[in-house]
Amino acid sequence: MALDEDRWFPEPPKKGEKMFRSDDTLWPANARVGRLPHSGDRDPPYSEGYRMAARQLTEGIEAKGERGSDQDYLVYPIIFLYRHHLELVLKRLIDMLIDLSDEPVDEETRKDLTRHNLAQLWACCKRIWSREPLRDIRPQRAWIEGVESYIQQISAIDEDSEAFRYPRKKRGGDSIPEGLKYINIVVFSGHMERLCGQLDGFDSYLDYLLESRNDMRAEMYDDMMSDRGY
Repeated sequence: MALDEDRWFPEPPKKGEKMFRSDDTLWPANARVGRLPHSGDRDPPYSEGYRMAARQLTEGIEAKGERGSDQDYLVYPIIFLYRHHLELVLKRLIDMLIDLSDEPVDEETRKDLTRHNLAQLWACCKRIWSREPLRDIRPQRAWIEGVESYIQQISAIDEDSEAFRYPRKKRGGDSIPEGLKYINIVVFSGHMERLCGQLDGFDSYLDYLLESRNDMRAEMYDDMMSDRGY
């Protein structure tokens, strides 16, 4: 039987069409990529974008109420997006903690930063802020225990960012753990927003400390150069 292209492929791609471009016919859809204006040295907003996408997908499901029917499909990108946001935030926290400690990156930390394992990344955070120069910025015990509880739950279900990205593990077998049948997306999103909000607050605090330290060092350098007549 001959392939009926008009039936199965109503609008196929055309050679020469440019996919990555701006288009002023719908200018609000022109997204800026790279660092945002006035963001200083901050990286492009990858992590914020993943969290926003997960939250908006969840809000769409919640808005449908009893009419919801897409949750069985959207659960995978929602949890993956939240998880990836969390992974990027933890890696950024590690970078900032290392910077604040004024100590070199050790080989163990260098390896941790190449991995996707949330439990290992969290352990790396705790290992770094145990350094003596960071003793005054360690979070309180209750905060640590609460954050760690959430991270451990996610890591137990999706250790290496495979469970909600691929249907099967690289080592073989189903990615979703046996016995996990239902996940309430709205409940999960609510807990993730609490976790991400706390970590983002800690991120902002460390960013403030780094900026203050760098400003102080710049002033000291300017004073030193001025004293030398430069």
